[in-house]
Amino acid sequence: MKKMSHDLFNTDGSRTARGIDERSALVARRWVAAVLGCAVAVGLFAMTYWIFVQTGTGQLADESAFKGAQQYLGDGTRFGAPLTKFLGYLPEVAAVLGAIALVLAGLIRRSVVAPAIAAATWALATYSTQVLKHSVLNRPDNGVSEATMNSFPSGHTTFGTAAMIAILLVVAPRWRPLVAFLGGLVSLVTGVSTVALGWHRPSDIIGAYIVCAFWGFLGGAAVLATGRKWNMRPLAEGAGRRFLSNFHVGSWALWPTLLWLPSIIMALAAPVIYWFATQTSVSSQLLTKNSWLFLAGIFLMSATALFTFGVLNSFLAHVRARESFFNDYQEQPVWTSPVVAPTVAPGMVERPGTETQAPSRAAPSHEI
Repeated sequence: MKKMSHDLFNTDGSRTARGIDERSALVARRWVAAVLGCAVAVGLFAMTYWIFVQTGTGQLADESAFKGAQQYLGDGTRFGAPLTKFLGYLPEVAAVLGAIALVLAGLIRRSVVAPAIAAATWALATYSTQVLKHSVLNRPDNGVSEATMNSFPSGHTTFGTAAMIAILLVVAPRWRPLVAFLGGLVSLVTGVSTVALGWHRPSDIIGAYIVCAFWGFLGGAAVLATGRKWNMRPLAEGAGRRFLSNFHVGSWALWPTLLWLPSIIMALAAPVIYWFATQTSVSSQLLTKNSWLFLAGIFLMSATALFTFGVLNSFLAHVRARESFFNDYQEQPVWTSPVVAPTVAPGMVERPGTETQAPSRAAPSHEI
């Protein structure tokens, strides 16, 4: 039976100011957080592009890390063939997984709104990367490498990462932490593999992650605003079920920890490794400069991938956690009229189609 929220209406059927104000405030907070996240993403994208693509120093560090990656993981090494197979099948695998997740979400939720938004997020991230790389951005020739054609950001990495984000947007809230962790791992391996095989430089991978984060914020806000109920735990869930849900494998606090903690450590370690490789003489006695810069590149790429999914998981879970707001509204059947029924005097009977009459007083029956 279709239901509606009781406290959102007055007895005459009009909406209460409390319901309108609180719902509007909730939607506004979602979009404010999304806009702030998008603004930060734009700033990080511009900073990454300027440092690693426009400046000679950044290009040199990027190119050195690129050569170091090929030395250890590229073609001709024992890791080359597996990585080539992984990247060769990645578009098909990502497309199949994403399509299955979107179709299942539509069937389970009986709505195509959230899957359509997630699919649009996936498509817009992929398309915007191609536009930025081929029509907007350029790579100046600073004499660092012979390959001067712009490759920032990586389309291959964008496609795979955006597919994982689309799945994250439509998955049930209890599974989001685990899906975010797995999405971060898949995106990380995709990025490192793309660099190792000589398809892209580390900065291209980082730029792709940031593009996906930008569209992930917009898509997440739209999904949460249009489907608030299924993005929350059941309203009728009892205390016992809430206790058991804390042990749900998809909701373990371990998954967000495995996103946040490594990303913070690696983000702090990357510039330290760069300084150690370029400013000290001890580093050359241990590894080549390209090897150190490759390690710094891996740390920076990994930190960006894990941080992207950690932020999106927190953004989605933060809005979902506000279930106390919806618990204030007790559901009632739609056929329950909010209009107060007319009072009938005591002792009177109201029959449909007739006037109100006094009850008949039949003689009491006596049984022997």
